[in-house]
Amino acid sequence: MKELSSTSSSESEKTHIVETSVVESQLSELKTTHKEIIVEQPKVLDEKQLDFVIGYLNKHHGRLLTKIAENFSQLGIEKKKKNAWSGGSFEIISSKIVNINTTSFELDVDLQERREGIKTKRVTIDLGKLMW
Repeated sequence: MKELSSTSSSESEKTHIVETSVVESQLSELKTTHKEIIVEQPKVLDEKQLDFVIGYLNKHHGRLLTKIAENFSQLGIEKKKKNAWSGGSFEIISSKIVNINTTSFELDVDLQERREGIKTKRVTIDLGKLMW
């Protein structure tokens, strides 16, 4: 609290200054509390937004999704091991996102091994591993 210690000021001026200071202090606390509440709220996409994001990524970023599946799942390790012996017979063809949440996303990955038919395998990518 601030008080004006001037001999020429009256009691009503002192009271007004003290009340203004208290109100400003409370307003400052309220603004700080309001900011903390906003920061703590999780941001979640509704179903329409989620469908749009999944569709957009699948349509425009398929190669990126395939690289993510290769580099951030067990499929990349499996590919390196098998291709070390067979000279490139294990291939990741494509990937599509099927589900996203706040901690991970799931991909359906199309694989081909030794010129056999294409197989689809679902992998989960932990978003914590994608931090570069």
